Amino acid sequence: MSEIWQALWGKSEDDTNIFIEKTDSSEDSSNIYIEESASEINASHLGISNNQWNPNPQTNCPSFSVGSKINYKFRLNNSGYLIVTEKFASGEIYCIAPSFLSPTFPVSWGTLILPKDKDDPFVVQPPIGCEEIIAVFSQEKPQLDWLPKPEDEPLELQTEHLASLLNHVNKNNCKLMRYKYLITA
Repeated sequence: MSEIWQALWGKSEDDTNIFIEKTDSSEDSSNIYIEESASEINASHLGISNNQWNPNPQTNCPSFSVGSKINYKFRLNNSGYLIVTEKFASGEIYCIAPSFLSPTFPVSWGTLILPKDKDDPFVVQPPIGCEEIIAVFSQEKPQLDWLPKPEDEPLELQTEHLASLLNHVNKNNCKLMRYKYLITA
């Protein structure tokens, strides 16, 4: 399964259209924002400088401590469909959008926030380690029968899910975005 994740990671770009905002003020209140550049993507501060998957986070990778409250934000330049997968520090991989955490697709262009109830953010949980997000955007509806419905829980992905997602990416006009961050104590 990790080989398929690596293949998706390799097809994706360090993307300035994904960022994580810390929502609680109990700790350092500096929010992680990655600004968009019209002509190039400069995300060296993410600790990922090329298309090679690196399971070991760099020291300059954004980090959030256990207990932090965060929202994921995705800037979309067009209306369409967004599949968001996350590889947790535990090694488990989930499809978190579509699910009850996300708005109903297709979505309009602009900023999409996960979870959709921005007043009920994600709370960073152990284990400590690196987490990776791969988002797949397309203007056409994905024809993947395993995708969760808008009212469903996030789906834990198995090898066959990732293989069909990679096949979908290879056969369709999709934009892949990636983001990596570190969970600390």
